[in-house]
Amino acid sequence: MIVSMKAPTKVYHMSGCKYAKRIKQENSAGLKKAWAEAEGYRPCRWCCTSMDGRYSTERKKAEKLLEENGLVIDKLSGMLYIRSDIGCWKLVYSRGNDEFLLFHRNRADGITPIENVEDVPYHRQMDSFKHHSILAACQYIIKHDAAKKIIAMDYRKLPQRTRKEKKYYKKAERKERRKNILRIDDLFRQIESESGMKKYSIC
Repeated sequence: MIVSMKAPTKVYHMSGCKYAKRIKQENSAGLKKAWAEAEGYRPCRWCCTSMDGRYSTERKKAEKLLEENGLVIDKLSGMLYIRSDIGCWKLVYSRGNDEFLLFHRNRADGITPIENVEDVPYHRQMDSFKHHSILAACQYIIKHDAAKKIIAMDYRKLPQRTRKEKKYYKKAERKERRKNILRIDDLFRQIESESGMKKYSIC
C-alpha cells in the first residue's frame, strides 16, 4: 500500500490509485496493509472500498491478461462480467470483507453478448474461495476455462502436479465415468425400445 508521510489525513492507497499518484515522491512510502492499519492509516474510499476504484486501479493489467487469453471484460451495474467462448463469469465486490466473489454460468456457445449476460442464472463458484484482487480472479478464470477445454477433448491430459490439480483430475475422472454409465444405460434403453417395437409389429 502507498501512504503519504506528510498528509494530515492518514490514508493508504493501492499502487495504481489515482490519488496515490498525486503524492510527491519524497513523501511517498510503501507499507504492507497490516502495517499501515497498525499505524492508524485507513483505506482509501476510492481504490480500496469500491468496485469502480478497484477496477480503475487494476483495469489495464486485467484487460491485457484477459485479451492475451481470448477473454473480454466489461463493467455493468457495479459488477464485472468476464466472458470467454466457453463460459461467462460475474465478479461481485464484497465491500465489508474487501474481497471478490465469483459466479459462473455453465455454458456459452461463443462469447456471450454483454446485453445477454443476465439471461441465464449463475451459481457461486465455491472452489475459487475468495479473491482479494481482480487480477487474481482473472487468473483463476483463465486456468478454469483452460482446464474445461482440456476435459472436452480428453480429461486424461489434465495436469496433476499439485494437490489441487490432482483433486480436479479425480473429479473429472468421476464425471467421465458417470457419463459413460449413462451412455450405456441409454444404449440399453434404446435396444429394449427397438426390440419391443419389433415384437409388437410381428404380432
